[in-house]
Amino acid sequence: MGPARTRAWVSPGQGSGVGPMPATGSGPAAVETAITSSMVSISDPGLTSAAPAVEPPREPALLLGASWCGWTQRQVDELDGMPNVEVVMCDKTEDARCEHATAYPTWVVDGEAHPGFVPRADLPALIGA
Repeated sequence: MGPARTRAWVSPGQGSGVGPMPATGSGPAAVETAITSSMVSISDPGLTSAAPAVEPPREPALLLGASWCGWTQRQVDELDGMPNVEVVMCDKTEDARCEHATAYPTWVVDGEAHPGFVPRADLPALIGA
């Protein structure tokens, strides 16, 4: 007779342990039966298998303006320290995004244009800062 075979098992409410394997059968089918008969399903209502949803990072808000426009200059002054904002002066570049501007300044957030000056207190709601 060969060395004693052992297996680990967990029984509901009994903890875990190591004990001798039954002497019935041999080969892959017996091993599979021994493994599946010792398996325990653990369910906890507080646990979920899905990871929590994570929002993708938001693209920077785009401020389209013109260097000669007083409202654009005032809007840029309102941005002091505001994160996640890209400023494009349409009179100084041929940036294709400037075609969204119907007036200066124009905000472009998530692909939607918002023409006009936005007071600093209202910027976080618009740009998500």
